[in-house]
Amino acid sequence: MPDDPAAVHVACAVNATCLLRLWLLTTAAEHSQFLQVVPSADPTCAGDKTWTFTYTDCANQTYTYVVTYTIDPPVVDMPDDPAAVHVACAVNATLPTPPVVTDNCGRTLSVSAGVPSADPTCAGDKTWTFTYTDCANQTYTYVVTYTIDPPVVDMPDDPAAVHVACAVNATLPTPPVVTDNCGRTLSVSAGVPSADPTCAGDKTWTFTYTDCANQTYTYVVTYTIDPPVVDMPDDPAAVHVACAVNATLPTPPVVTDNCGRTLSVLQVCLVLTRHVPVTRPGHSLIRTALIRHILT
Repeated sequence: MPDDPAAVHVACAVNATCLLRLWLLTTAAEHSQFLQVVPSADPTCAGDKTWTFTYTDCANQTYTYVVTYTIDPPVVDMPDDPAAVHVACAVNATLPTPPVVTDNCGRTLSVSAGVPSADPTCAGDKTWTFTYTDCANQTYTYVVTYTIDPPVVDMPDDPAAVHVACAVNATLPTPPVVTDNCGRTLSVSAGVPSADPTCAGDKTWTFTYTDCANQTYTYVVTYTIDPPVVDMPDDPAAVHVACAVNATLPTPPVVTDNCGRTLSVLQVCLVLTRHVPVTRPGHSLIRTALIRHILT
């Protein structure tokens, strides 16, 4: 009997065919031999598959001839990881469907459930990783990447100025709640007031909002303090005195505006004129007394 041939390497079990059967049958026929061919089972993945030929001579003596095929480990050509997909929010980075992957023999690789990475705190990448396993228990990964874009913030417009009577009425307002396009609430600073106007004018409260990417936005509430309103006391009734010397400097009242601010008293100039008769008929002498007082 010829020696069993060296094992032949093939890629797949389907390639482990009975190539020598015709020659062996021919040889058996020439020598009036009976030939039986028995293949082994296909290996589940890589390994050997044999074809065993049993010869029987005329004396019913049997001989075997074994052809061995070695099926090589599978070859897997994994698809490239896809380009990152841009999405607005982490909630949009949903579980993708992994592709079907087969080896060089057409066997479908098993694939795990997708394993997500942690959501980025704001913008950044989130991945889903799939692990494929071939029949030889070799593993391969396929990664789908989502890029979460920076937040978009639609700030409310600054409100119209609110008119108030006094600076004390320009109180700290409550800033609105502001969210980004993903529903995340922006942090907001304490309100920062401008200086009170000396009389009338604007006073503002400025709030600074910060999104998750540390981008800042301002919101300004404006109060317009109206000009003061003064309710002056009525002039008192005239006081009768006997002589001009008795018309002494009076004490003016304290006057405040609607915000409780005391009005300053301006300089007042009083001119007193007296007509004094003289003894010459048809003439008169005018005596004028000028009194200046500064009232404070």
